[in-house]
Amino acid sequence: MRLGLALRAFWKAMFDRQVAERVALALDGVDLTADSSAQSTPAACLKQCRQTLDRLLAIKPLADAENGGLIPVEANASSARLRWVGEASGASQGKVVHSGWVATQVQLPAWSGGSEDALVIAPTQVEAP
Repeated sequence: MRLGLALRAFWKAMFDRQVAERVALALDGVDLTADSSAQSTPAACLKQCRQTLDRLLAIKPLADAENGGLIPVEANASSARLRWVGEASGASQGKVVHSGWVATQVQLPAWSGGSEDALVIAPTQVEAP
């Protein structure tokens, strides 16, 4: 039950705009054209993040429209797929602020640890006194 709640909270956070922007950064990358090691490290990290997201989730934009484009909004639109920003709820169309993200597959590795550790989300971190 706790894992279900944790996953629900995780996916809710994924639709948060700040998190969505981080996913966009990993998928779209940034323009790091200089050859300095300070810029090549973030570029390599973003490349690995994108490869991992592509392999595990195959993330694609949820809306077909670009940011700023208008899309139709059905009265019974799922709140998991569409969130109104501002005062316009109930309108029949909306301007895209962020296209959102959807996983087209979920291929998480099988758990290979002990059952007592299966629900751990992050381990306790300790250091020597």
